[in-house]
Amino acid sequence: MRVIATSAAIGAAIIDARKQRGWTQAQLAERANVSTPTLSKLERGNRNSEIGTVLSVMSALGLQLGLVDKPEEPGTDLLGDLLDDLGTNR
Repeated sequence: MRVIATSAAIGAAIIDARKQRGWTQAQLAERANVSTPTLSKLERGNRNSEIGTVLSVMSALGLQLGLVDKPEEPGTDLLGDLLDDLGTNR
């Protein structure tokens, strides 16, 4: 499984997956039920993206976000890192 931990990496993964499918931003935005400007910001690694938006877009692409509930070693708390990077309060 590909591990993605930052908003910039999520954006890059979304762009890559979208282009592999031959979809435009407008096509993916429609499939994910988000606006094209919102998708554009997410692809650029906007740190203020809502986690629900991230999950909707990733779901539309058939991608999964791998999360670790209780890290066994430093740097493996992907959910915490993602929420921190997106500026979401926990």
